[in-house]
Amino acid sequence: MSDDAIPELAVIIPVYNEAAIVDTVLEDWIQVLDQLGCDYRIHVYDDGSTDDSAAVLAAAAKRHEQLEIHSRPNGGHGPTVLQGYKENNDPEWVFQVDADNEVPSASFPEFWECRDQYDFIIGRRLGETRPLIRRIMSVGARTIVRLVFGAGVHDANCPFRLMRSGRFRDMFGRIPDDTFSPNLLISGYAMSTDTRCREIEIPYCKRKTGAVSIRKLKLVRASISSVIQTIRIRRHL
Repeated sequence: MSDDAIPELAVIIPVYNEAAIVDTVLEDWIQVLDQLGCDYRIHVYDDGSTDDSAAVLAAAAKRHEQLEIHSRPNGGHGPTVLQGYKENNDPEWVFQVDADNEVPSASFPEFWECRDQYDFIIGRRLGETRPLIRRIMSVGARTIVRLVFGAGVHDANCPFRLMRSGRFRDMFGRIPDDTFSPNLLISGYAMSTDTRCREIEIPYCKRKTGAVSIRKLKLVRASISSVIQTIRIRRHL
């Protein structure tokens, strides 16, 4: 694929202080995507990492022409993911996954192989061992999406989702850049319209490296702000 050609799939991976694992994650994804014969490009967004992530990513990009590294000032997971959606929705498909290796790349083939029948395929994480506060936030996210949109999905904020770009391109552009949880809005939109949706169970394992960027009280405050923001943006949309 030439630099100017549009691939079939854009993979969006936000990174924040994942120097210890991100190289392994990228190698795993490249192997899986190559085995599937995908025409793809991986867009890694470094959200102002303060560790050696930038150096690790630069080295990986030299080894793999399928990688494109984007650097931005730290703004949080949601705005980083949203930037990736807005800048890379020319391919027919957009897929988002995190760089923490909590969901293995081996789960992706099932998503890819059934894509022709759906517009939105989202994971449902199983075997979760996340801290209690984060499990509570997941339940809250599911509840809010159902209340705000009138329809929901079990794991509304799951960072393992395959989307048909043409179905979501306009919505990507209408979501404010500073949105804390754009994936909640996207999930709600998908489930409350005639979008063809599927939920697939995927294994989840607790991260072994790095650290979550938002913790405890700050997470609670951010979640409350996210609820208010989600309701406000839903009314605008």
